[in-house]
Amino acid sequence: MSYLLRAGTTYQATALINLNLIRERAGATQATLGDLTGIDVIRKERRKELAFENKTGGT
Repeated sequence: MSYLLRAGTTYQATALINLNLIRERAGATQATLGDLTGIDVIRKERRKELAFENKTGGT
């Protein structure tokens, strides 16, 4: 998995690709460019990702 800017894409398109990689791994629905309406949306996604980092269903 590479989270770098992909050649020939915009920063917004790259952000969407990276966001969807994380959402796919988490079993969440995929986002669209229309979902990326501002920095607050990205910050909320980041908070959700970090909230469950290093937590497992086991002991």
